[in-house]
Amino acid sequence: HPATSTNMSKEISKLMMAEKMASEKIAEARAARNEKMKNAKREAQILIDEYRKEKEKSYQESLEKTLGTSGSESENLQRQTDAEVSKMKQDFERNKSTVINMLVGAVCSVTCVVPEGRKRNMPQDD
Repeated sequence: HPATSTNMSKEISKLMMAEKMASEKIAEARAARNEKMKNAKREAQILIDEYRKEKEKSYQESLEKTLGTSGSESENLQRQTDAEVSKMKQDFERNKSTVINMLVGAVCSVTCVVPEGRKRNMPQDD
């Protein structure tokens, strides 16, 4: 049986060598898979960042258009309001003296007239 035990020993040795090679292959495959996953994750992050930048730019442009329009309308309204206030101030300054003279004249030109109805009801001094 010595030939058989030597054969068996060789076979066991081959089997162990094959097992070792398989373990090394599996380790290499796992390392390669991990590396591929890391690369895929990096590439995906780059795509996500680019997409985010694109959407952010689009949002900012949209926001500028919206605020720009509102800003213009607000500015127009402010200009119109300022023009109307200015016109009112001019009208006030132009008519101020006329109104003052009219009020002073009305206050100073009081005529004291006792109404006829009052005169009849007043006691008379005989």
